[in-house]
This record gives sequence, C-alpha cells and structure tokens, in this order.
Amino acid sequence: MSFTGLVELECPGCSETEQHEIWSFVRGDLDETLRDRIKSGELNVMECPHCARIFYPDVSWVYADVAEDLLAFVFPASFEAEAERWRKKMEEDFERMRPVAERLGIHEKPVVFFGADGLEELLYRQDDLKDESDVAEWYAKELGLSMRAVRPAFAREHGLPRKLPLAAGKGFARQGALSGLRRLLDANDRLDGYRRWIKYLEGAGEDPPLA
Repeated sequence: MSFTGLVELECPGCSETEQHEIWSFVRGDLDETLRDRIKSGELNVMECPHCARIFYPDVSWVYADVAEDLLAFVFPASFEAEAERWRKKMEEDFERMRPVAERLGIHEKPVVFFGADGLEELLYRQDDLKDESDVAEWYAKELGLSMRAVRPAFAREHGLPRKLPLAAGKGFARQGALSGLRRLLDANDRLDGYRRWIKYLEGAGEDPPLA
C-alpha cells in the first residue's frame, strides 16, 4: 500500500508557502502507475498555485518492492553534501521500521539515493534485465535447461539477470552454470546480461546465493 502526506513547502520561484500532497511511501510492486511515474521523473513534482512554477520539493520518501527485496530511501539531491549524516539517519530510521519491512518480506539493507535519478535508473535497469531474463527463459526451455533464481540483492549489486540457466534436474555448480550459459548464448548471442554472468562466474567471486 502506498500513501501520501501533506507538507508545507516554499516555492523556489515566488517564495510563497503552500501545503502540498506528496508521496511518502511507494510500493512499486503493487502500484505500476506510481512506479512508471518514478521512471519518468514525474513523482512528487509540485506546481506552485501562485506562480505556476514547477519544482521538486526537498522532501525524503521511501520506495519498496517486495518481489525485488528492495527498500530505497530517496533523499533530496541537495542532501548529498552531507551524505554520511543522512546515511546514518537512514540506518536509524530503518532500525525502527525493520519489523514492518520484514513482515512485508523485505530483508535486505536499504539502498540510499540522493535525488530520484538513481532510483529511476535502477528501475529501468531492472526492467531491461527482466525482459532479457524472460527471453532467456524461453530459450532455456527449448534447450532443456532449468532456470534458477538468485537472491535479488546479489543480482542487483552485480547488474545481472536474476535467473541462471542450469542443466535440468541439477542444483547450482559453477561449471554447470557456465555450460548452461554458453549453450544459451550459442542460441542467442544478444543476451548481454548473461554474457556478464559468464564473466562473473569465470572470475574468483563468491558463488551466487540462490533464492
């Protein structure tokens, strides 16, 4: 459930103050319209009723997506000058809301953005990777491979699709995953996210945690 609150804001154009309704908590997994507004840079855009100035208010808000195990604190871009102070505040605020987040199904540590641009980019990247994963899943079925999901936070941190192709009936093994990935890319060499999976698994990084 997403919700709003009333905040008194000063217009940066005419300096008049007025109460505005802003979104303070957004469930992106439940409200696609609000998620799209974030992607288009239209969430919490205010219009001054006195001078018609369009502006972004200096307010903080929270974005949540249970399916992605994602909680994001979005601070005003102007707060970045004191980034450490606001990251500490985020940690304190999260400790108070941790039980609520865990009841929702979010267990990962929140991410912080200063301004909504970073979150906007993340949502676009997630959508691109999901589209690629959907294509890969179709090819995997044709190739007799099974798709196994990894933890969302791990995939997000490394910029990778959330699902790995494995030989049917087998659990995760690095060489087995590499074999499945190479078969997948032989069938469709335009799956750049899965090419990154190969690069990751050929390196010395930890095994990806399965969801």
